[in-house]
Amino acid sequence: TLLEALDKFNRDFKQHVGVDRAQSTYRKYDNVRKRLAEFLSEKLHREDIPLKELTETFITDYDLYLRSEKGLTPSCVCIYTKPLKMIVTKAHNAGVIARNPFADYHPKKTTKERGYLIESELQALMNHKFTFDGYGKVRDMFVFSCFTGMAHADVKGLTQEMIQRSFDGDLWIVKKRQKTSTPFKIKLCGITKRIIARYKREVAGTNLVLPIPDIAYCNRVLKKIAAEVGIDKVITFHMARHTFATTNALAQGIRIEVVSRMLGHTNIKTTQIYAKVTDDMLAKGFDEMAGIYADKYSLAQ
Repeated sequence: TLLEALDKFNRDFKQHVGVDRAQSTYRKYDNVRKRLAEFLSEKLHREDIPLKELTETFITDYDLYLRSEKGLTPSCVCIYTKPLKMIVTKAHNAGVIARNPFADYHPKKTTKERGYLIESELQALMNHKFTFDGYGKVRDMFVFSCFTGMAHADVKGLTQEMIQRSFDGDLWIVKKRQKTSTPFKIKLCGITKRIIARYKREVAGTNLVLPIPDIAYCNRVLKKIAAEVGIDKVITFHMARHTFATTNALAQGIRIEVVSRMLGHTNIKTTQIYAKVTDDMLAKGFDEMAGIYADKYSLAQ
């Protein structure tokens, strides 16, 4: 049955949590299961459905249910239907069902605007002195990600042996992304080295590099930090990765293919989402053009 197949997928996935998959992703798949069970109960008045009874109508009805009755955005609908399509497709390929009713179902996912901090906001955050130590720690973890591009799960899984002295004699982080298992290398700069040194005593006796709190706590604190610093944006921990890509890399002239390797992306198209033209980049471009024009053209009196 469909829920049985989804349960098996979730059980298999759970065994990878903490190894090459994140707990947050497992929770997402667990929510997919709960939402599907709600649909079966509310609309079909059934506890489950055999895979062989699935039709094109089933998936279109479920899609409409998520959009109209649950009010989900196109991106969220994609999150809830993509695992089902994957599972049913596997069942079809394995010969469990004769045909794949989801073969022509292609949910449209909208590209969201990627939030990030500009240089002045990042500097204000770094310079602020917090009265509560817990805020300072979350700020430091966020800043570490802003200068390494590492996601929360990768910072949490960062161990001492992953910091290696490389060909240039300096310290590098060498690991695989937990989300995709894609290898990436990040050279430590002065700021990231100071953050590591600041928490060396706190992680003593463990193999960890940084004592990063869980993602939910970080996101709650970051909202309070933004208000205290005066940043009029909803800050999440993942915004640090966007800030690294946009403000600290692409806006500084780093080539997009290099940034893609820094971020551990498997496809450069993913990196292109960050390749927006900021106001500072636009102003710099016009200033450079003005310098070229001044040398090439003249205007008669």
